[in-house]
Amino acid sequence: MHNLISACGNKASDKNDTSTISPQWLRVEQVQALYGLSRSKVFELIREGQVVAASLSSPGKSRGVRLISRESLDELISASITTSNKEGRE
Repeated sequence: MHNLISACGNKASDKNDTSTISPQWLRVEQVQALYGLSRSKVFELIREGQVVAASLSSPGKSRGVRLISRESLDELISASITTSNKEGRE
């Protein structure tokens, strides 16, 4: 397998290599680390509908995994930057 990777000249060409893949959905902890938001701020954004989120849980379980759309976070931040720039020009 190593020879195949070397022959291709690029490790990223290995279909099992996920080192360059950016996930579409993030856990709350990942959002905190990547975007510098507090846990309470992440849940506030979810509660207010400012970001797209999903909760995955097994039937009969009260706890699950909360996933947040990375695209919705990026859009929220982009909209904030645009708004801030417009306000600064006036």
